[in-house]
Amino acid sequence: MKDNNIPIKQNLLLNITIIYLSFSGLLFYINYETITLSDAIVQNTLIVFVLLFILLIVIKQFINSKYQEIQAIEKQNRKQINQAKMESMSEMIGNIAHQWRQPLSLISTTSTSMQCNIELGLVEQDEIIKNFAQINERVQYLSTTIEDFQNFLQPSNKVEMLNIKDIIEKNIAMFGKNFEDEGIELILDLNNVELTGNKDKLLIAIYNILDNAKEILMESDSYRKIIFIDLFKDAKGATIIITDNANGIDEEILPKIFDAYFTTKHKTQGTGLGLYVSYQTIINDFEGTCQVINEHYDYEDEEYIGAKFKIFLPY
Repeated sequence: MKDNNIPIKQNLLLNITIIYLSFSGLLFYINYETITLSDAIVQNTLIVFVLLFILLIVIKQFINSKYQEIQAIEKQNRKQINQAKMESMSEMIGNIAHQWRQPLSLISTTSTSMQCNIELGLVEQDEIIKNFAQINERVQYLSTTIEDFQNFLQPSNKVEMLNIKDIIEKNIAMFGKNFEDEGIELILDLNNVELTGNKDKLLIAIYNILDNAKEILMESDSYRKIIFIDLFKDAKGATIIITDNANGIDEEILPKIFDAYFTTKHKTQGTGLGLYVSYQTIINDFEGTCQVINEHYDYEDEEYIGAKFKIFLPY
């Protein structure tokens, strides 16, 4: 049996390298001269443990660093999302006020008329029933409006059969006044298409794209401001195309348009989350696709350039 303590031959012996390992201010100096095999094994084992210890320190510091980065990003995300919600809520209040004005006026007029007729003794039962039916219809409309806006601000996760045409038309009913006030025409060509998904999230996804088109058109110098909304289907699924005539998007920023926090507005306006949320909803919740290109097209003998958003939602 060979003795492990026999010195290793001088020409094979380690007058081994000098290893400097530095991390976080730690300096390790290791020098091997002529040593026995067993000593070499022991000291090499110690080296392995030291290296493992250093590696663990490095990994721990890396994990802590990444954790802090993630926490900072999540904090920023929450701040930006809350800011976006506040902006949406502000716009919601204006839209609710607009949608409630007419039915509240009708309720007031009907009830005042009934009161006058009662005081004059001119009330007939059929007329009372008719007036109450009108008032009830308007109250139901007000209730539905509140529910629609509540679902917009706090979407559920319910998956059900939905009609995309109805969702687009509900968008117009809820927010059409915003486009009308800015002199923007909405030209619709919608077919009935049904598929399974979350209607609240799709409503928001479409709204964000329409709202982006509205904001761009407000800044454009187009004498006629138009947004086209087309909906059609084939054997594979539904396609929604939203096109404006705001002279297109700068080709340099086009690839970044769906990035989180990217916005073409002034830095004090918007959060840069709208199109990002739409893209994530279409990709993740509906397993679809969302693309945008600049397109030249003709409409009513006029040539236009605009951004064309193409959304595909599979069955």
